[in-house]
Amino acid sequence: MSEFDDFLGEDPKEETGIQVTDKYKIDTLDVLNFVVKEKYTPKPTEDNKVPEEKWRVISYHPSIEYAFKSIVDKEINVTVKEGIEAVIAKVEELKKFKPKV
Repeated sequence: MSEFDDFLGEDPKEETGIQVTDKYKIDTLDVLNFVVKEKYTPKPTEDNKVPEEKWRVISYHPSIEYAFKSIVDKEINVTVKEGIEAVIAKVEELKKFKPKV
């Protein structure tokens, strides 16, 4: 933990945010913005042959509703190629989560 994190009483490894799917979560970086983060695995390096998964910010939003909508749009766009039944199933899955947000 750095001196700055220690000063703020924060643990940088502590998970924050609302996980919407296995791949996406909604978090905040400041008091004005919500961000959507996507889980990814960094490329292996000589020093780190098996890197652990990390989260990266992929979009900024003024409200949690807009952040959630952007995740829904991404999930639906990816699902479209699998057919209408898959799209309907994905919409139903995401509707079940929306009351939590």
